[in-house]
Amino acid sequence: MRTHQQAVRRRQGLIVLVVAVLGLTAIPTAGAAKPIREYFAAEPTLLAAGSGCPFAVELRPSEGATSTRTEFSDGTVVIKSNMRQTVTNLETGASLEVKDAGTVRETYDAAANDLHIEFSGQTIFYFFPGDQGPFGEVGEDGGLYRVVGHVTETWDLDQDLITSFSFQGQATELCSQLD
Repeated sequence: MRTHQQAVRRRQGLIVLVVAVLGLTAIPTAGAAKPIREYFAAEPTLLAAGSGCPFAVELRPSEGATSTRTEFSDGTVVIKSNMRQTVTNLETGASLEVKDAGTVRETYDAAANDLHIEFSGQTIFYFFPGDQGPFGEVGEDGGLYRVVGHVTETWDLDQDLITSFSFQGQATELCSQLD
């Protein structure tokens, strides 16, 4: 079972590791409150062994990388990022660098307690065992993928589980590149 900290890290990872300025935009309706926009520094994410790969992994954004988070009056959140990420196997030191740029749109469904996530661009997605990933249910070591294209996913917050994941584009498994 995941700890609360792991769930928070997952959410931060999904937010910070967003990608592409291909533009999912939310336009507030007339008379709605002005959107709240904030800039935040991208921070490293540590994944324990079995939370993406069979070994521990660090995802480190480029120096000075920031993202923009905009929250609309209807609760929709849009996050835009444009950076590079260094992905490192913490056991061997093997690493690779990937472009991380895109737009993510999060919509909360209170009735189901689900977070619906739509992403366009290129980024890194990590999955815990039992999540639905790019190619079906993720196994016991989790999964770590670079995805380029358009993604929709549903995160069941009651179970802390990605219950659906679909994409149009390309998904590349990263753990084998870090062995």
